[in-house]
Formats: sequence, structure tokens, C-alpha cells
Amino acid sequence: MELRLEENPVAVDHGHPDRLHLTLHAGGVHWLADPGTGSYVARELFWYRSTLAHNAPRLDGQPQPTGDATCECFDEQDGWAWVRGRFGNVARTVVAGPPAAYMVDVVELTGREFALLHTLALEAGKVLSLDDLIQASDLVVEASTQAHLREEIAPKTLGAGKDLVVLSCGGLLGRQDWVDLAAAKRCRILVPSAAIAGLDGVKGASVGAISAVTMETRKPPRGLVGAPWIEQQKIDLDAITHETLIFEGTATDACRAFPANVNVVAALSLAGIGPEKTRIRIFASPEAELNRHRITVQGEFGRLAIEIENVPSENPRTGRLSYLSTIALLRDLSATLRVGT
Repeated sequence: MELRLEENPVAVDHGHPDRLHLTLHAGGVHWLADPGTGSYVARELFWYRSTLAHNAPRLDGQPQPTGDATCECFDEQDGWAWVRGRFGNVARTVVAGPPAAYMVDVVELTGREFALLHTLALEAGKVLSLDDLIQASDLVVEASTQAHLREEIAPKTLGAGKDLVVLSCGGLLGRQDWVDLAAAKRCRILVPSAAIAGLDGVKGASVGAISAVTMETRKPPRGLVGAPWIEQQKIDLDAITHETLIFEGTATDACRAFPANVNVVAALSLAGIGPEKTRIRIFASPEAELNRHRITVQGEFGRLAIEIENVPSENPRTGRLSYLSTIALLRDLSATLRVGT
């Protein structure tokens, strides 16, 4: 399999509006090909030189404007490779893995203004329904919402006996029925460490007695926009000028109040003493540019203190470490050497 993501500056390329252009060749087939220019006198010239013809992201039906794309990061290890590029407020992440048969393409639109995003894969490729996707997969990665996880993704995936990686892990709280279903169907529910560290230590400590688990989360106000708690309490986030405590309670209550913001405390509670005994305090912090988490665990093993300052992703509700840890989890599934509990 050969997979390429173009991130060139305009000055070193042919000038077509094709930043973040994706090509894919596998099994002797050009699944996503660069059509080239075509004949300069053909009626199809406009299509050959268009954004969509190159499988590049297009916003609101318009060709890409002139500008440079950049490569934000890339890595290759143990047969897995991934790359992430950016053009304006569009980012594209491509992951490919062994045995040269798996490819994930994620196109993200940043910013708070709505826009319609198109790629050729969506326009002309094969788009599967959730049911068909599950049947075609060995493993499903959920990166949606707790509601979507609850209503469709978890029951359908586990019911089909397929492994499920859950990022919206607040939706797992109280769902022993899903655990029982996975056991009956001989599949697994996998939860990445996501935006925090130290879950291996918490899991180890939970083998003995843990007396207390507490967490403090500090986020810029924009990272809390739209949360049910903010709406219910009529909190004006724009009016907050200094660090302010806006919530204190159990992990269970926090995941209901902030379903898209504090899935980290759900993972912490599942690794430790449960969601009813795990406590969290959430602060809106205008002066903070990073998402900050401070975790304290006390038990017969001693005391564990963890502090993370996490760069927000393009979605300000979550941190960049969330998708990096998910990639690490997927790598571990096929690794012959695994480090950490």
C-alpha cells in the first residue's frame, strides 16, 4: 500500500488548489489518484484542475484559495505510520498500519463558524452505513459523542462481537450491561488514557486499597462552551475574568454535566475506585492557554500525584494527547513488546 498526503508550499508545486491532497494505491488499484492536468483543450480541464479532483478538502463548495500547507507532525514505528497536515483551518490526519491493509483518514474543520466540508472520498467513494462499517471491521474506534455511543455505536458494535475503542468513556459509566454483552460475544471494550497520564499507576494501586481519588481540571472558558451544566446554571463564560470554580462533585455527576469535556475523569474512575467515589473540581480559567489536570490518589501503596498541562486540539473541549494516546493504543494491539500496565 502506498499512501501520500501533500503538504507542499504553493511555490514548489504546480499551483493547483490541492493542499492536503491524498493519494492511495493498494492491491494494484489507484483508489485515490492524482488525475494530473489532462488535456489543456479538453472540456474536462476545469475538473482536472479542481480541488475535489485531487481529493483535497473543499469548503462551502469553493475551490481552495492560494496558500501554503504545512506538516504538523509525523511518525513511523513498528509498521504503523501517521502524518498530520494543515491548510488554514482544515487539518488532515492519515494513519496506516500493518499488514498494509488499514488506513484511517480524518479531516477536521477548526474554528467556530459553520462550513460545509467536502472531499472526493465523501463525494465519490464508498460511504458505509454504521451497520455495514461494523460488519466490515475487526475493531471500531468511537470518537463521537456519549449519546451516539449509547444509542448506536456500543450496542451495535458489541452485539456484532467486534472490539470497541471508546473515547467518550463517560458513556461507559453505569453500563455493566455492555461489559456483560462484550463478555458474551467474546469481544473487548478498550479505553485509551486520552488526555491524562498515570492510569497504569491507578490500576496498580486499585489492586490494594485506595482511600481517595480527586481531580482538578482547569480549562479556558471556550473549552466549556455548550456543556449542559453551563446552560442549566446560566453561566456567562464570557464574563469570567479570573479563575473560577464552576463545578464540584462526583465523576458520575461531572460526566452528565460536561459530557464532551471531562471524559478523562470517567477513565480515571474506571481505573480506580469507581465514579461515585472519584471527586472532581472544574475551573474556568481565562488566563490558561492549556488544559490542566491535577490528580491525587491516596491508598495503602502511598500517595500518587499527577499533573498534566495539555495542548488543546482543534476541538478546544479536548486535548491533543487524546488522539495521540489512541494511536498508541492501536499500536499496542499488534506490538510484541508492550510497556506499562
